[in-house]
Amino acid sequence: MRALGAPFPRALWVANGEKEEDDMRHHEQRTPTSLEERVRRLEDRNAISERTIKYAAAIDAADWDAYGACFTGQIYVDFSDGGMPAKLWDRSEFVDFSRRGLSGFEARQHLSPNHVIEFVENDPDRAICYSYMYAQHHLPNAPGGDFFLMRGAYTGEMVRTELGWLIERLVQKITWIEGNQKAPAEAAKRFEMNRSQSDLG
Repeated sequence: MRALGAPFPRALWVANGEKEEDDMRHHEQRTPTSLEERVRRLEDRNAISERTIKYAAAIDAADWDAYGACFTGQIYVDFSDGGMPAKLWDRSEFVDFSRRGLSGFEARQHLSPNHVIEFVENDPDRAICYSYMYAQHHLPNAPGGDFFLMRGAYTGEMVRTELGWLIERLVQKITWIEGNQKAPAEAAKRFEMNRSQSDLG
């Protein structure tokens, strides 16, 4: 087992008896006063949380159309805790990257609990969803073991669009890893082999 990255959400997670600040600081938010505002806020929270869950569920189902529907046309992704440099992606490129990296696993299970949603001050069309990450992967007969698990968190910056709330910026924090750390590379290799065989067939 190997520990990586920083705990999440930093402003909510107490480590070594001290509270850390998040890059985007938590603050007291204005409470909606009118009934219309309060209902709208509840609807927005539900839609943002549902989008975050759909992101995880689409990976497990290998439903890459549904996965792509979670994002804006361009998405900034920071998975540097896992060794991938942060960059701005076109949605289709990021979806294809994820498909190639994850489809090779026999099974995946991504749980997305503990949602904390904050709305950007003075902009009701923007919000941040903090969520925990529990991502386990199964790859039978892989050298080094069948099981690979990451625990950590996501910070998802969301924007309201005509298609609903979408993710336009996603930061992954890995707190620790268990199992076969070579499994992702083996899964990607198997995916490419299967695709080559399909092309030949």
